[in-house]
Amino acid sequence: MSLAYTEITLGGRNRKVRYAIRDLRDLERVLAKPLGDAVADMTRLGAEPLSIFLWAGLKHEDRPLTIEKTLDLIQEHVDSGGEISDIRQAVNDALVLSGYFGQKAKAEVEAARGANPPTATATTPSVPGG
Repeated sequence: MSLAYTEITLGGRNRKVRYAIRDLRDLERVLAKPLGDAVADMTRLGAEPLSIFLWAGLKHEDRPLTIEKTLDLIQEHVDSGGEISDIRQAVNDALVLSGYFGQKAKAEVEAARGANPPTATATTPSVPGG
């Protein structure tokens, strides 16, 4: 079974943001807090939680990726005219699609995406509490 993901263009290439249970565990270990608390931090627009969330969601396809390199990808995105909200939306969608927040939230995101390919700019429900 393939994990659901959201795509975003960073560093000149399309990347798939997705979260398996190990990715969520790694995220909790790096932030030293439960996922719910980490999501709350991200909603307050913190650069550190955003970069760690993005790193955890991208490392499946780029093993040598570091949090520092992830910060560089975020900065390049902003410098080239992108917005932080694009990245937050991709992370949010991928978290919901992971199924961690329940099947109802996942079904809402999938319904909102409809026939559209997964993108960071899709309008979708937010993570519960986000």
